[in-house]
Amino acid sequence: MEITNKVGLHVRPASILVEIARKFKSDVWIERDGKEANGKSVIS
Repeated sequence: MEITNKVGLHVRPASILVEIARKFKSDVWIERDGKEANGKSVIS
């Protein structure tokens, strides 16, 4: 999935993404400008 909003994810949509991602056993990573964050944690 690609997020095209230049300012990234806001808190509410990010929380929804995390809630959905946590239902799966796989790892979920979000990347921007070479930096990675855990897609199963809003704090990352």
